[in-house]
Amino acid sequence: DGNNAGLNYGVVQTVGSGQPNISVIGVLAFGRTGTVPSSTTYVPPAPALTTVNYSGGGFGDAGIYTVQIDALGYPVRTTSIREGTATVTNGTVTTDYVIGRYANGTEEVFNSQGTTTSTTTYGANDGRHFAFARMTPPALPTSGTAQFGFTSFTTPTFAGRTLVTAATLTGGISIAFGAQPKYGIAGILALTEAGSVQRYEFQSTGGVSTPSLFGLLTAIPVATTDSRCATNCVFVPNFAVGGATANIIAGSYQIGTSTTNSFTNLLTGAAVASSATPIGAAPAIPNVPTTLTGQALLSAGFSQINGASPPFTVLAFDGGRLENFTGPAFQAATATRGTALNNESGSVPGVLGWTRWAGGVTGKGSVAATNGEYYIWGTPSASLPTTGVATYALIGSTAPTAQQASNVAPGIVRSASLGVDFFNQTVGLSALIGINSIDYTLATKGGGAINPILPITRGTFTGLSDLVGVTGGNCSPTTSTCTPTVNGFFAGANGGYVGIAYNLGGGTGSTTGTLAFGQTTLTPSADRRLTGQVFTGTNTSYSTIGAPTITTVVASNDGRLTSFVAQSNTITRGATANNENGGIADVIGWTRWADSAGNPSGNLATPTNGGQAFIWGSPATAVPTSGVATYTKIGATAPQYEGPGGQSLGTVRSASLAVAFDTRRVGAVAVIAAGGNDYSVTTAGGLAAPSIALTTTNTFSGSGSVTGGAITAATPIAVTLGGFLAGPGANAAGLSYLFRPTSATPNTAIQVQGTIAFAKAP
Repeated sequence: DGNNAGLNYGVVQTVGSGQPNISVIGVLAFGRTGTVPSSTTYVPPAPALTTVNYSGGGFGDAGIYTVQIDALGYPVRTTSIREGTATVTNGTVTTDYVIGRYANGTEEVFNSQGTTTSTTTYGANDGRHFAFARMTPPALPTSGTAQFGFTSFTTPTFAGRTLVTAATLTGGISIAFGAQPKYGIAGILALTEAGSVQRYEFQSTGGVSTPSLFGLLTAIPVATTDSRCATNCVFVPNFAVGGATANIIAGSYQIGTSTTNSFTNLLTGAAVASSATPIGAAPAIPNVPTTLTGQALLSAGFSQINGASPPFTVLAFDGGRLENFTGPAFQAATATRGTALNNESGSVPGVLGWTRWAGGVTGKGSVAATNGEYYIWGTPSASLPTTGVATYALIGSTAPTAQQASNVAPGIVRSASLGVDFFNQTVGLSALIGINSIDYTLATKGGGAINPILPITRGTFTGLSDLVGVTGGNCSPTTSTCTPTVNGFFAGANGGYVGIAYNLGGGTGSTTGTLAFGQTTLTPSADRRLTGQVFTGTNTSYSTIGAPTITTVVASNDGRLTSFVAQSNTITRGATANNENGGIADVIGWTRWADSAGNPSGNLATPTNGGQAFIWGSPATAVPTSGVATYTKIGATAPQYEGPGGQSLGTVRSASLAVAFDTRRVGAVAVIAAGGNDYSVTTAGGLAAPSIALTTTNTFSGSGSVTGGAITAATPIAVTLGGFLAGPGANAAGLSYLFRPTSATPNTAIQVQGTIAFAKAP
């Protein structure tokens, strides 16, 4: 709530040959006084992040950091730095450490009030390297020596932003613990930069066998043939000890030229060393491509999205740098990177990878740097959950490009989220994509990520313009040129990850890209499959009332209907919204499907001011055999009016039902406001003398009369009713109604219909 604040500080004393050492450290705690000015402007809350303590470096001097992390564990905010649009590339997350580089976007520095004081924009070949142990040690050993071999590293980046295509880092660090711990470091960094091989060898005095260094940011001599670092070349480590048992050393480093009063950076990287890795051993994650078999793969580009079905064989580096692949309808000759570069690549090692080939010639042909061939691949999920609702956060993406406009710079994915209803096996997507100074919203119809509607088939899903829409720029729900396509697949155990390729359609220059998601939450499903339900409803298009029938319904306790079975066909809601829904768990539910965004699977019209009204419930049990019960209205769908003035929605002002159990007769009365008039509906005999027969299954169908509005003897109106008793002791009832002229079409006279739910009065 912002009522408290904390501050840690250090006093630095320079000793020896310019080697800094923290001499005094401490913490301060503050409590807020006064009040915070109120604001009348609502500011949406930022996405929830988890706050943890990491030990390592990359966001300043190495040490213990309090950081906020994303769903995967990557740090996105410290006490003074927060990532804007930059995304992680070349990243790895394990239970012990996290390492990566933020690139391709912005990063902000902010003050104690949270105000941004400066912004840095990173490209593909620079950025912020970081590495952290995910746990801080309870205490360092007080004696003994430990050795830590390099086990993971980021591909270094040069200050000149030249491209590095390969790198290896061998060696390690040793620590002599004691009252004044000392460390030694030695290693070899070899890499290929812009086609040239460079090698940097570094070793502290005494090496790893006799640790001699202490303090932070100590300069270690480097031997290299790189002419840019021929004299006074040094390796500057920025590492800290971490891990549950002080078993990890993590942080960043720089190599450059050093003089008495200045340092000129040549390259930057990050590394992790582990006590479980012998010094001098090859990195645990070697920078060589891995052959992955049985992969799902999506390719996007040239206004097409293909693939998704395994088995593909993929040759790729960790970090998502793809070399080639083969699979159905693809051959290695045409699916080879060639001279094109991997852009915005990323991966969850062994699970999901993504990249954009651009700026060269691939097996398919020349690809401009501002366009691309997009690929996202992964290990298909062997099985998916069968219940629960999951949310997914964006963990990576390629820069969107306009495939039909090579002079437009690559854009950015500003935000994206995914929702999956495993009970109904459907997916919902929401994404905000910026390109050419225009922001486009890509979303599944009917609510985006919060309302999954794309059906899942064997672990994959596809959405075309009937279920997915694009708005922004010249795009609107009625724009025929903005016809999006979305393809996706589930990867990893239990559908933990999702890969998507998308195309926004010709109206956006065929803007194309890929999205990678990781699951953040899985909660129980609201929907339940209810069998043996008695069901009835109305339909604007066909002007009918369905006779009460026993069927299967998928719905939530509050009346949100997902699907029902009609004549052996399953009718699903699709992109249509639930309206005026309500219910009593395990007794009765009601709703109106209506939304101009889309139609249910039965292709029944659902205009916003019309649609389909439904009511269902569990068949009545222990029904009384004598007496008369009165039922009062507990809910209703909005009456759907068609007539002079078009379509509109009304309201049920009042309604009651009576059941004579000894004669098994039902009576009803209602006052319905629609089209600017009040209409009184009643069955013969009303509540005093119920007249509609109750069947042996406790359902009823019949007719009634209506007065009000312009109804006269010359314009007779027919009233059709259908309903049922529900719940234990017949404690609830459902009613559907329709009234319209007896000899005119709905387009030339009035028509009103809807559903009403009742509960038995005490």
